Amino acid sequence: MQIIAEQMDSLLGRVQTLETKQIESTQNIEQTNLEIERLKLENENLRLKNESLSGEMEKISQQVSDNQKSIDTVNQCVALEKPRICAQYGITIANQQINSHDLPAIASLSDVLSVLTPDTYYAKNQTDEICWKFGGWKEDLSQGEKCRSRESYIQGFNQDQVERRRQGAMYLKQGTEILESSQAQFDGLQCEALLKKYVPNRSAPGCG
Repeated sequence: MQIIAEQMDSLLGRVQTLETKQIESTQNIEQTNLEIERLKLENENLRLKNESLSGEMEKISQQVSDNQKSIDTVNQCVALEKPRICAQYGITIANQQINSHDLPAIASLSDVLSVLTPDTYYAKNQTDEICWKFGGWKEDLSQGEKCRSRESYIQGFNQDQVERRRQGAMYLKQGTEILESSQAQFDGLQCEALLKKYVPNRSAPGCG
């Protein structure tokens, strides 16, 4: 009986040990499952964060691209502004040449002088002549007085007017073609709005 009792105790001990191991194994499995779920959740959070960062990077990349396009367009607009403005100025001058009037035959000395360069020409006292100045603002007496009659200046001026009008018509045609071409590009790129936005205090280009 003693032997049987000892065997029963041993068997019960082994059963308890197995039960303990079973409990520990179950706990380990549960812990493992919890860790797996935690890793899954962490992975999902990282995936979402990566998607968010990717979206932000796409926005930044697009903004960089848009900014570069704006820079390139503004540079084009600046380049177009000079020929456009200078063409407008040239058209104004051409129209003035085309529409300028001849001097009437009865034009006075003061009328004739008004169309000449005042620092270069002057009316000779008590005569009907106009003279022009040389270095030192005096007549070159070594070559005689450089003077011509009022009628001679009127005739010469009116002859020059023919050439001025011809040149004016030519410049008007050239200026109009340049203006139409540059203005079409200027408007197509919406340059007026872009230049006001990005270069609001720009100076008008020179037409030298």
